[in-house]
Amino acid sequence: MTIAAFHRRSDQAGKPLRIVTTLLLLLASLIVAACDTTAPPGRPAPLTFDGMTPIGLDVARLEVVDAYQAPMQQPNIDHTFPQTPTDAMRAWAQSRFRPEGGSGTATLIIQDASVIKEDLPRTGGIAGVFTRDQSERLTASMRVRLEIEGGRRGGYAEARARRSITLAENVSVAEREAAWANLTRDTLQALNDQFVETVNRELEPVLR
Repeated sequence: MTIAAFHRRSDQAGKPLRIVTTLLLLLASLIVAACDTTAPPGRPAPLTFDGMTPIGLDVARLEVVDAYQAPMQQPNIDHTFPQTPTDAMRAWAQSRFRPEGGSGTATLIIQDASVIKEDLPRTGGIAGVFTRDQSERLTASMRVRLEIEGGRRGGYAEARARRSITLAENVSVAEREAAWANLTRDTLQALNDQFVETVNRELEPVLR
C-alpha cells in the first residue's frame, strides 16, 4: 500500500514537470520560427518589372554589364539600400528587353546607379526644438547604354534620369527604407520612359 501510494504521488508530481517541458519546447519552436524570418516586417518588397511588355530585339543574346562601381562611402549611400539601384536596374533590363533574333548581342551597360546624400541646414535655437526639419536630400542618378553588335544591324542608344527627395529628421527605419524604394522606382520609371523613346528612334531597324 505504501509503495502504491508512493507511485500515485509520483505520477501526480510528474504532471507539472511534463507541462513545463511542453511549454519550454513550444517557446523554443517560437524562437526558431522568429529567427527564420527573412525580412523585417514592413520592409518594402524588391521592385519587379514583370508587368512591362518586353521590347523584342533582333539579336540572339542579351547581356547586362554593371560598369558602375559604388564608392561604398558617403556622400554615396546607394550601397546601403536593401535593393540597390544597380540590382533594380538589372532586374528592369532583364524584364524590359528580350532577344528574338538568330545572331548578334545586345549589351546593356549600367553606367550610373548612384544615390548622393546631402545634409540640409536645420532650425537652431529654441525654435529648432519644436520644428521637424527636412534634414537631408537624396539625389538618385541612373544612366544606361544599349549596344547592338554582331547582328544584321548595329547601333546604340543611351538614356539618363535624375530624381531627388528630402527626408525629415528623426524618420523611422521603415519610413527611410520606403523612401529609398520610392526614389529608386521613380528614377527608374523616368529612365524607362526616356529610354524607350530613344530606343524606338535610334534602334528602330533592330526592333522586332
